[in-house]
Amino acid sequence: MNTKNMNASSVKASPSYAKFGKLFFVLSFFTFLTNHSFAQKDKAQEIDSIATELFKTGQIHGGILVAEGNEIIYNKAFGMSDKEAGIPNSANTVFPINSMTKSFTAVLVLQLYEEGLITLEDPITLYAHKFEHPKASQITIHDLLSHRSGLQDYFLLQLKGKMDFDISMDTMLGNIGKMELEFEPGTAFSYNNTGYVLLATLVENIRKMSFKDALEKYIFDPLEMKYTTYNSTDKLPGAVTLYDQNGEPAQTNTYFIGDAGIFSTTTDLHKFLMAINSNKLVSKKFWKLALTPHSLPKEARREFPVHFSPYGYGFGLTEWPYEKMENKLTANHGGTGFGSSSYMLRFIDNDRIVISWNNQFKPPVQPILFETMAK
Repeated sequence: MNTKNMNASSVKASPSYAKFGKLFFVLSFFTFLTNHSFAQKDKAQEIDSIATELFKTGQIHGGILVAEGNEIIYNKAFGMSDKEAGIPNSANTVFPINSMTKSFTAVLVLQLYEEGLITLEDPITLYAHKFEHPKASQITIHDLLSHRSGLQDYFLLQLKGKMDFDISMDTMLGNIGKMELEFEPGTAFSYNNTGYVLLATLVENIRKMSFKDALEKYIFDPLEMKYTTYNSTDKLPGAVTLYDQNGEPAQTNTYFIGDAGIFSTTTDLHKFLMAINSNKLVSKKFWKLALTPHSLPKEARREFPVHFSPYGYGFGLTEWPYEKMENKLTANHGGTGFGSSSYMLRFIDNDRIVISWNNQFKPPVQPILFETMAK
């Protein structure tokens, strides 16, 4: 007698065993989910304890989101959205992302490249027809994307009192066009807001639409970023109120296109960061191009404003603590304005995402968050 066959047929014929098998699977799966849920809950509690302490000690005044891939582990905000009206910040608060806008502008340009409408070695004179500079024909799209143009940074000039804040974009570009370069195009690295304004004008000229419409059609709508928009000032209806270091209402920001001006939420920015290295927005080949170091800190000609890490196209490339003593590479960008600061990153190969924002000016990066999560 074949005992093996008999046992197999007996088991197959037994409805009680089949029910027990299903029950065992369900219980095992439930145990897995429960353990996973508790583990994530523990992570959230630890992050919350750190965030709460940072708020109590005046180091943050805004929100923090932490995610492992698509799973959002923590999303909470601290402080007041509008002190006068008594409205607190929340996980759904809309805030200005400032220079993080550059990541979006870079994607719009790479989309044009993928479609064959431009090359990265094209001089900007082919597309930014109104911009006149004696050496404009030597400045390429690659130079603008990687902060290697040598153009004067309009925002730095404004901060130094060498250019008015209350001027039009055309006037600003006209003034920059009359100034000497910091260095010959392509020979050094200097973080540059002017270059990303020019990239946005390039997008408008090729797409035959406004920068705002291009953002909506080619990024916000495909990713279902329903609470994200572009505005020319920080007085966007429904957005957070901004405060200076002393907690007083901040000076109004006026934005040009390309280098700043996007307003978003943590959950919408999470969607954008999750698109990195996917076939969303651009193919993986072009994401790789964006996340390749094209400019290095040792090439920088000035200390401020500059990224103290390698820069690709629209993203800083910084190593942050990931697990215990191990650092891993992130795609990131920060942003600061009058009364606001923000930072977003994604660990490129591991999908961990961290987003933070403040509506009272604070340092945009809190290393203790990354150290805590790594532990």
